[in-house]
Amino acid sequence: MKYTPDNMLNVEIVIGIDGLPLFKSSGAQFWPILGYVVVPPPLLKKVFPIGIYFGYEKPKDSNTFLSDFITEAKDLIMNGLIVNHVKRKVSINAYCCDAP
Repeated sequence: MKYTPDNMLNVEIVIGIDGLPLFKSSGAQFWPILGYVVVPPPLLKKVFPIGIYFGYEKPKDSNTFLSDFITEAKDLIMNGLIVNHVKRKVSINAYCCDAP
């Protein structure tokens, strides 16, 4: 939030989820959940990690893979986020996903 304008009371977040093979010689993979805050130009997007799954195959159950994220996202959307004693409304603008 330190890269967003102080007067930004509505925070829109874009979420991205995709697999990432680590090495050609092994099946090790990361499945990161990444986000960035939609900010007005000329400000730059700063991507931040939300969660990371590591395994030797794709997550078998997307419900289990996403359950902690869904719980926290619902809490942020319902209750907002307080930064420097100012409550900001949070919404998810878009999802960009690759199915596990």
